[in-house]
Amino acid sequence: MVSVPCLPRADNAPAQRIAAIQAARKTYEWTHDFLPGVALSTVVPRRNQPRLRWVLAHFFHFCVTKLNQLLGWIVGAPRVGQASSIRDYERMFVCLPVPPIARTFRDDATFSRLRVAGLNPMIIRRMTAPNPSFPVTDAHLRAVPGFEGDSLEAARAEGRLYLADYAMVAPKNPEDWPDPGKFSHAPLALFAVPRGSGSLRAIAIQCEQQSGPDAPIFTPADGYAWMMARTIVEVADVAHHQPAYHGITHLVAGAFNVAMYRNMSERHPLYVLLDPHFAGTLYINDMAVDGLLAPGTLVDDIMSGSIQATRRIAAETVHGTSLRDLMLPRAFALRGVDDAAALPDYPYRDDALLVWGAIRHWVCSYLALYYRSAADVLLDGELRAWLADATSWEGGRLRYEAESLATVEDLCDLVTLIIFNSSAQHAALNYPQGPIMSFVPASPMAAYLPAPTTKEDVTEAEWLAMLPPFERAEQQVELGYRLAAVGHTRLGYYPRRHFRDPRVAPLLSEFQARLRDVESAIRERNATRDVPYEFLLPSKIPQSVDI
Repeated sequence: MVSVPCLPRADNAPAQRIAAIQAARKTYEWTHDFLPGVALSTVVPRRNQPRLRWVLAHFFHFCVTKLNQLLGWIVGAPRVGQASSIRDYERMFVCLPVPPIARTFRDDATFSRLRVAGLNPMIIRRMTAPNPSFPVTDAHLRAVPGFEGDSLEAARAEGRLYLADYAMVAPKNPEDWPDPGKFSHAPLALFAVPRGSGSLRAIAIQCEQQSGPDAPIFTPADGYAWMMARTIVEVADVAHHQPAYHGITHLVAGAFNVAMYRNMSERHPLYVLLDPHFAGTLYINDMAVDGLLAPGTLVDDIMSGSIQATRRIAAETVHGTSLRDLMLPRAFALRGVDDAAALPDYPYRDDALLVWGAIRHWVCSYLALYYRSAADVLLDGELRAWLADATSWEGGRLRYEAESLATVEDLCDLVTLIIFNSSAQHAALNYPQGPIMSFVPASPMAAYLPAPTTKEDVTEAEWLAMLPPFERAEQQVELGYRLAAVGHTRLGYYPRRHFRDPRVAPLLSEFQARLRDVESAIRERNATRDVPYEFLLPSKIPQSVDI
């Protein structure tokens, strides 16, 4: 940055400012060819491409995974076909460490914990009324230890009943169906908190959206039929997580990034603040589109649904989600999971609120240097153009009502969301892929047998046959490891001399101090948690979506 930032009305060289924006518009143009509802940049200019350090780090971890595969071949680790035991999947880790979840994933406690501290900790919702399509009874509930004297009505009334509904992953047209040999289901899973205990517990699973003779309700008492039903849930969880909640972090960051380049001067204070939080995003999104989400590529090979289904879910999520509904604590209230008394053990929620609070304080203190009143927000032409471009159908296609941005507080909320989305939210959804998804039985990306239709005579061999064969498991191990192996920056730590306005320095120091306090608070919580939740430790949160 060459000068102290200022709002457009205070710039003493407005013609130069406008000319620079017009030049940027010629470089950064929108494309919607990927899929209707999703906006991307037509190009990734050199300034948005990674530095050598980024390339070398990723190349190193690529080599590590290939070395693991080579050593596996040398020592005779399984490479093709189906597993005969879970131990076979552990043998795939030769120079890579076996993820700790390998020791606990069979436990129902781990299965339940993944809904509040796993890959997809945003799927559960409080259940406030019976679901006729999922006719769970008191008998199902009472069959689970800890609920012997309980009832569904009491659990609902007390806010202790939660549903994971994977309707979004159900195939909607012939193009959505997976390749032969893979199976896609849209299950419903019920969880509850017992009276006097803070941890969520699994109650029942139905592997289809509608009950029927071929879609029975499974409970933890159903042996390997229950394990197969759990696997169906985990497969659907990945199918939902990747294009929906994880995907939206990439696409929201990318849309605001392109709109910023097209509508804001580099001298705008928002440009100065947000630019580091967009570092690498256009490049990684472009790589994902060409290298992961194209037909016949890795994701198409190992995901449960077709690549068309994955892209459809991404588009539906972006276009169907209001950005205001992603803001904390509103996002938790909308799902009915904001009551810590009813759901006390929710690591993602509790830690996310701490990080959100620290970011919001920093954003508000920074914006107060430049925006003194609502008039400054309403009369900032570059700000209004940025928002209009990011939300128009011809532009970024995000959902955010322009009238929602009327005050400085509104701007604080929006900018907090953008930074939280690019940093903490992406970290919480990306980095669990290493310790969780890379151990394939814990979080398989596809099922290779259909969901069970009976509880009788289901064997371990049938459950193992449902899990990915080794040739696909090897791809999943590599993907999970590489996606979680690298973090290039750290939340709250900007490039040296990035902020030219001297008034920012004490505010930034305060932000960094608050992040250290958040770190200490989370570490104290982890000391009493059954399993530490480390994905939202500020020291492990990168500044931007760059992986």
